[in-house]
Amino acid sequence: MSNSHVVLDADTYEAVTEELQALRRRVVELEQQAAESEQARFRWLIESVKDYEIILLDPNGYVLTWNPGAESLKGYKPEEIIGKNFSCFYPIEDISSGKPEQTLIKAAELGCFETEGWRVRKDGSRFWANVVTTALSDKSGELKGFSKITHDITERKQAEAALQKALQEAEELFQHTQRSESLLRTVIDATPDWIFAKDRNFRLILANKSFADAIGTTPEKMLGKDDLELGFPLEQIFGNPNKNICGFRTDEQLVLEGGEPIYNHFEPATSVDGNLHIFDTQKLPLRDVEGNIFAVLAFNRDITERHQAEKALRKSEAKFQKMTANVPGMIYQFLLEPDGSMSFPFVSSGCRDIYELEPEEIQEDGTTIIDLIHPEDRQIFEDSVAVSAQTLQPWKWEGRVITISGKKKWIQGASRPEKQADGSILWDGLLTDITDRKIAEEELSKKTQQLELALKEIQQTQAQLVQSEKMSSLGQLVAGVAHEINNPINFIHGNITYAHQYMGDLLSLMQLYQQHYPQPIPEIQGEIEAIDLDFLIEDIPKLLTSMKVGAERICQIVLSLRNFSRLDEAEHKLVDIHEGINNTLLILQYRLKEKVGHGSIKIIKEYGNLPLVECYAGQLNQVFMNILTNGIDALEDYNHQRQSEEIKQNPSIINICTEVINSDWVQIRIADNGPGMTEEIRERLFDPFFTTKPVGKGTGLGLSISYKIVVEQHKGELQCLSAPGQGAEFVIKIPIRQHH
Repeated sequence: MSNSHVVLDADTYEAVTEELQALRRRVVELEQQAAESEQARFRWLIESVKDYEIILLDPNGYVLTWNPGAESLKGYKPEEIIGKNFSCFYPIEDISSGKPEQTLIKAAELGCFETEGWRVRKDGSRFWANVVTTALSDKSGELKGFSKITHDITERKQAEAALQKALQEAEELFQHTQRSESLLRTVIDATPDWIFAKDRNFRLILANKSFADAIGTTPEKMLGKDDLELGFPLEQIFGNPNKNICGFRTDEQLVLEGGEPIYNHFEPATSVDGNLHIFDTQKLPLRDVEGNIFAVLAFNRDITERHQAEKALRKSEAKFQKMTANVPGMIYQFLLEPDGSMSFPFVSSGCRDIYELEPEEIQEDGTTIIDLIHPEDRQIFEDSVAVSAQTLQPWKWEGRVITISGKKKWIQGASRPEKQADGSILWDGLLTDITDRKIAEEELSKKTQQLELALKEIQQTQAQLVQSEKMSSLGQLVAGVAHEINNPINFIHGNITYAHQYMGDLLSLMQLYQQHYPQPIPEIQGEIEAIDLDFLIEDIPKLLTSMKVGAERICQIVLSLRNFSRLDEAEHKLVDIHEGINNTLLILQYRLKEKVGHGSIKIIKEYGNLPLVECYAGQLNQVFMNILTNGIDALEDYNHQRQSEEIKQNPSIINICTEVINSDWVQIRIADNGPGMTEEIRERLFDPFFTTKPVGKGTGLGLSISYKIVVEQHKGELQCLSAPGQGAEFVIKIPIRQHH
């Protein structure tokens, strides 16, 4: 074999080389397009998944991507969560135990780590999640990050828990059923009634001990046999030799074929002791799970003694009617038939006093008494009858009736119901006339209401006296403090002017010395430098001016305190309303200043041209103080609920506006831009002791006393206009002159 070589000239070689390079570039472009297409399909897949959270984390657990499924599951927008650590999705107890970090460590070790546990949404709610964490490494094995796929499995967990609970309950029910069957067998055997059940062939499938003892055998020996096989002596049982087995089974056949139970079926029978007995028999159909009747269940109760007692009771009814002829009130028997009809089998002569009717008139028409019940009370009566008929419990009723003459009376009734053998219900009752008692109770109620109203007035007057005494004591204290401060501050304020003048003279003299003796001796020069003479010459006038301004401010406050207390104005006097408002605002100035993080409260005054108003100045100042204090409290509480930026955009404001509304009246409006109040609160705002403030912060007397001062003391008007989110405005209207 020989090797052959192809020799290319330079031009051909260059052409081939360019073609190869173009081919390589095309291959690279195709690879890039394929990669970009693959990434696009991957991104589309992640973005289209709505039920799963699919995200990427960097090696330290910080979120790099956030798909729509993650946003739907946890409530975060991408801009809210990208760049944050994934541990914020864990409950605080898991964060404290280091569970998020352990998840990444396990995923890095195993490559893929699956876990289940609680996770937290943006709104704080929790859900049970299945999370698969996969470590992402490059070809060299270096960890580049993690991918997490999260799915909400809360419903599955709840279903598992419900299933577990259902299994546990089923086990408990099975054990309870076993115990119940044993207990039921004991109860059935312990009852003196005959209890038995027969299948569709009239063979016994259940018999209790009392039934077996009555025919001299045991329950076990009776099962599976019919009446003939048990040797029932029909003649002995029923005392009727013509009664055959078919007639004996007639009622059982009706139950098995028709499916309707038979109640209160009375049968006479002669027991093994030879005595005649009366049995109350009830027979019920037994159905399987598909609803088919497979047996009849019977209960036979010996009611011989009750039957004899009923006969004795009927004999004593005539004697009872004679005894009740002269009893005050109306003794009656009220019968409710199964079809709903009503009648009165017995009514004593007392019905003449209540209804103005004779007993025979009531017995002829059983609905007469019911028709005479007042229409507003008739429904209550009928409801009472219906409830008592269902529960067979004694009942009482009180209501109004209309007599034959048209008079209205109050009656009180009490009845005891008893179910009869035919299904009807018989009430034995007594009606009494309580009209006089009701009239007395109404009079007593009116007097009680009057006393309650008087007591309320006394309480309000007492509260006003206490508040007035507090304000009087406060006024005396304020006046005393103002007086004590006034003397020394007047001394200081009066001497500052002279001190300023004297200091100016000394400084002028000092300047003359500096002009004529510009070169002082070394000792004086050293002292000048030590005391910084130039600074003193410049600062002393400023210091004295500042002291004068402060003294004037104190004088102004003292004057406002004296004006607010108004100890010398206990009677009506012509007053400048604006002066009272300004004095009140000066006292409350410390509460209007800016609080850290909560802003200040701005006062806007829109004063009109008011004349002097005749009023109690001190009391009116108290009204201004109460309303402004309430407004400040509302704004402070409102600001505690708002952020600083919100307070800056919508600052707290109290607007005070005064105006003359006509020739006789002036109006003062005090409004705030706080949270406002509901209609229920606004309607009770001026009630004594009503307050929405926490315990210890308000007594509920301020606005109540303010209302009395404006309305009762000044014959004016005070109202509040407010709605939630609309702030509150108090409107005060008072006459310019009081009519004495």
